[in-house]
Amino acid sequence: MTSQEIGARIRAARIEKGYTQKAFAEAIGVTGGSSDAFVRMVESGRRFPPYDRLRTIALVLGLSLYDLVP
Repeated sequence: MTSQEIGARIRAARIEKGYTQKAFAEAIGVTGGSSDAFVRMVESGRRFPPYDRLRTIALVLGLSLYDLVP
């Protein structure tokens, strides 16, 4: 599975839960002026989050890690 495919799964789940990119960034603990940029890069596959952040993403979205990275 590519980082683009994982990003697409994260994006779909984020939208389904009703999060904006900025609100989602805050929910997963990414702060600062470019917090939504982190989410954009992950969702587009240009950046792969570290394991601890990926685990947090899964928890916030109500998914298991296996749902995101099968």
